[in-house]
Amino acid sequence: MKRALPVIVFLALALITLTAAAAPHPPITPENVTQLVRQSETGTPSLRRVVFSPDGSLFATAAGNDNDYGIKIWQRDDLSLKKEITNLTGIVWDIAFSPDGRFLVSAADDTNGRTLRVWNPADGAQVAVPIALPSSSSLAFSPDGSHLAVGGLTGWPNGTIWIYDTKTWDVEQQWKAANQNVTALVYTSDGRRLVSAGTDGLIRVWSVADGKEEKVFSAGKQANRLALSPDGQRLASSFCAAFDASGCTKGGVAVWNTQDWKKLQKFDDLAECLAFSPDGLLLVTGSGQHDPVMRFRRVQDWTLVHTLAGDTRSAALSPDGRLLVSLEWNKVLVWAVP
Repeated sequence: MKRALPVIVFLALALITLTAAAAPHPPITPENVTQLVRQSETGTPSLRRVVFSPDGSLFATAAGNDNDYGIKIWQRDDLSLKKEITNLTGIVWDIAFSPDGRFLVSAADDTNGRTLRVWNPADGAQVAVPIALPSSSSLAFSPDGSHLAVGGLTGWPNGTIWIYDTKTWDVEQQWKAANQNVTALVYTSDGRRLVSAGTDGLIRVWSVADGKEEKVFSAGKQANRLALSPDGQRLASSFCAAFDASGCTKGGVAVWNTQDWKKLQKFDDLAECLAFSPDGLLLVTGSGQHDPVMRFRRVQDWTLVHTLAGDTRSAALSPDGRLLVSLEWNKVLVWAVP
């Protein structure tokens, strides 16, 4: 006659099984990146940008091309859609979470001066519509969250950066970046400098205290995206050397030393997005339709350690480094190491 397992043993075995099933994915590293597996794929049109919330519980995507403008906020735990914001009237070029996670800001081609909007990511409610640039295209919060930098145009070719006080959403400073649309912004780790990239190919380093240009350099005809390493010692930038109506057809990625702004490396990746892993050990670049490959480089020696096929428009790693979200033109892909 078979004897039933004691209740305490049964419960222990069940707990072990549940714990194993719920165990988190390991951080993505140069050693295991070749094991990346697609966790989910969700169709959604005209995708442009993805960012994680500071605590990693959410990620948001920005989109828009032809009457499909919007923002979607996703749950990280089950990859479900939490909230969709559709009351926008133009392409959403950039989005950014505040460092404390209270705000999600969007830069878009909205009408009636609403190119900059502030949202509550918890429920998708609109918090503020600050006075903004006629064309807003890039965003960056200062490390302490006290200021928001917004780049764009006041009218071609008058590139401009506005600095907002995030307590009042008033403009505190206005800096001119002539002859370029400001395509990307990033604060240095200490918050003392702001780096901008623009369509004239120039990368500018600004003093936050007084808005003066401290350094100007270039790697190509058009500077697109920027990414700062977690230790603040390296800046990666993507650039375009040739382009047509469909986008960039020739370009690359340059990596700069932030101590003296000298170039450390240069790759021929036709990158539309850049991201360092949270531990700083990997640099991820994603390319669009003219070079549809996502590449993973080991930062220690810049060796190419893995590639994934796909016309990647944007990519972001979760703050704990365990999840990678990439956007193709019409789908959201989520990756992890089993």
